[in-house]
Amino acid sequence: MFNNLFALKNSSSQEVTQNRIILGNNSSYMQNPMIADDNIFSSYINIQDDTSDSFRRSTNDNLPVQSGDNQHVVNSLVDKDGKIGATAQGEDKGDCWLLSAINSLNATPKGREILSNMIEVKDGQTILHFGANGAKTDITVTDEEVARARENESSHYSSGDDDMIAIEIGVEKYLASVNYNNNTPSYVEDKQEGSNQSSIDSGNFEKAIYILAGKAGTVFKTNSIIKDGKTLKNVNGIEEAIKLYTNSNSNGQIMNASIGKGDSATLTDLNSNSEFKIEDGHQYSVKSISGDKVTIVNPWDSEKEFTISLDDFKGTFTQIEYADLNNDSDNRNYNK
Repeated sequence: MFNNLFALKNSSSQEVTQNRIILGNNSSYMQNPMIADDNIFSSYINIQDDTSDSFRRSTNDNLPVQSGDNQHVVNSLVDKDGKIGATAQGEDKGDCWLLSAINSLNATPKGREILSNMIEVKDGQTILHFGANGAKTDITVTDEEVARARENESSHYSSGDDDMIAIEIGVEKYLASVNYNNNTPSYVEDKQEGSNQSSIDSGNFEKAIYILAGKAGTVFKTNSIIKDGKTLKNVNGIEEAIKLYTNSNSNGQIMNASIGKGDSATLTDLNSNSEFKIEDGHQYSVKSISGDKVTIVNPWDSEKEFTISLDDFKGTFTQIEYADLNNDSDNRNYNK
């Protein structure tokens, strides 16, 4: 994948020229970032360059955007509409845990409602209302910050949707400002080796759902069910998670799936009959489980789905992270 996915359009010459803003090098631990040179998108995404006084406009170019309107905003800095569109994980960023959780939220009506309430688009900034049902925290991300992140030559952030980039920046700000205490879940406090604070480059689904929606997630493994680092039950957790997901009529059941570090697998996509690799230490969104088929999405390219057999899903993934957006997973009695 080429590094500078976005380009700015020169209105005088009508030629597309690259405008790169170099940020500091991030040498933090990466949780399986995107492989370099993986061409996710087929063409540049051109951003409107409007240098007039009416700098930020709605989809109707004759109407200025009113502060607080959660509508489509296009300018020479950002393109935001308060919704999550197609994204590709940054080459140098280890936040698959965050992107895949957001993609899982975006795949359900309840999750989209949570995202819509969380993202407040304003003139020149985005306000993120984190922790909807927990300790609420508002984080402000400016359009300039999003533009700098997007144009970063080293691809430290995702590409394709500026609302997603705003969330990435917002989560970084949140983690830097958390007042850690006895009530802070251990999965939010996770720290990389050599670091003194939690980082966006390391995490899991539980951490993401807690920050974004104030919800509790539960980890299901091949031999146990775990909550906040404590084993609730020794059982085939993968089977238990699938039962919860498929037996519910709720529109708010979401899950991610992964395999451990050092493991990998090659599966067959039933739609294209082609093989693809499941990366180790990398999180995938589970978009749906229908009958004997499971559809998953890799945060490297949120528009590309893979459909595999339920047997392959059970036999390949060693960890599923699950949440019920209508209820706290903490309150379930898994010992029944």
